[in-house]
Amino acid sequence: MRRDHTLSMKTKNSVLIIGAGWGRTGTTSLKAALDELGYLCYHMSECIERDHSDFWNDLASGRVKDFDEIFNEDDIKFTATMDFPASLFWRELSQRYPDAKVILTIRDPESWYRSYESTILTVMPSSRLLPFAIKIGYLMCFPNQSFINMLRSVF
Repeated sequence: MRRDHTLSMKTKNSVLIIGAGWGRTGTTSLKAALDELGYLCYHMSECIERDHSDFWNDLASGRVKDFDEIFNEDDIKFTATMDFPASLFWRELSQRYPDAKVILTIRDPESWYRSYESTILTVMPSSRLLPFAIKIGYLMCFPNQSFINMLRSVF
């Protein structure tokens, strides 16, 4: 059962939690937990449902955007973010919302890649987010075996 989304923390009209973890690292489970605790969490599912792909494509292209444009819409005020595409911009988000806490979710690189390959890669070619994914892929070393090796060296 979903609780009434009323937070008594600092403000309901500000992002208080920023997810820095990539998709397939438990972000959907963490989103569900945050929603249960009363946060309204922006996730890839909201990006798709609310058709925010143009916003993120612009941001990935270097055009400055105001995050409040998508996090403070007339019908909803998001107080947390998880997953792509917001997680790719966690630094910019933490500058915009300096009181927010940043949560990094991680996963074993090989397990992550298998999950990514069998889920996200199967739907990405038909998505309006494909131009965004291509830009980010080039910027972040699109996942392949060398990407897994890079992750191993980091973790």
